[in-house]
Amino acid sequence: MDAVMAAERRLGYVPRDVSAEKLGYDIESAVPGTGRLRFIEVKGRADGAAVNPRLTREIPQHSPPANPDPRRPLQS
Repeated sequence: MDAVMAAERRLGYVPRDVSAEKLGYDIESAVPGTGRLRFIEVKGRADGAAVNPRLTREIPQHSPPANPDPRRPLQS
């Protein structure tokens, strides 16, 4: 979790740990100046195991922002 939070900060995002809130993801990471959030689920691994990065679009339906048509950008 700490590594992901640090990486998000290095990339210029503003992450917040929401893992204790049981929302279906672990980190809400704000995109400065846009009002948008990135939803990140952190997966653990055993020490010494190979890293297997994944990108997922599994976001619970109750999580904002909802975009009914992913081909169209969200309106602010």
